[in-house]
Amino acid sequence: MAQSAKMLASQQDYMPFRDTYISTFKNDIEYSQLLLQTATALQTNKFIQVGLTRYNTFLQVGLTRYNTFLQVE
Repeated sequence: MAQSAKMLASQQDYMPFRDTYISTFKNDIEYSQLLLQTATALQTNKFIQVGLTRYNTFLQVGLTRYNTFLQVE
């Protein structure tokens, strides 16, 4: 939406404060892209950390049970 508004504003030659509007739309586009990148990075790290924690716990429990099994026999 900001991209299309920026394009429309840039086509208006006699619009008051045109440069201000274009700059604002440009900043809005850049901020939105940065926000999406940050959200993606946070979600990825969040799920990876949970997955790694579960996997490491699974390995520790599995190895403990396996070692206990070997000692019983």
